[in-house]
Amino acid sequence: MSDAFDMANTACAFYDRHGRVTRLNKLCESLLDQELRLVQGELTSHWPAESAALRGQFKAVLQSVAIADTMASSPVRLSRPGRRPLVIRAQRLRGMPAEIFSHSVGVRP
Repeated sequence: MSDAFDMANTACAFYDRHGRVTRLNKLCESLLDQELRLVQGELTSHWPAESAALRGQFKAVLQSVAIADTMASSPVRLSRPGRRPLVIRAQRLRGMPAEIFSHSVGVRP
């Protein structure tokens, strides 16, 4: 699945049931810098409010209640001075993908 996102030129991070990154595809790895970092298994922004928004988004993805789906599907905008911002969406893996990729329960394409 990671290779498919690479072929589609889409950055992607996979997460486990605890909200920790299990894998980044090549394009996502290339985006890591001072503004977007991987710290102890968590994608974080240089700006605390943006990091909090990322955490909130993924907590919503981990919940199975319908009300969380709205928050989970809302994009998070990450600032990158001098460059275009990154817009991040999260999606829970369900059905067959969840079974095939049991090490991950979510993805941020």
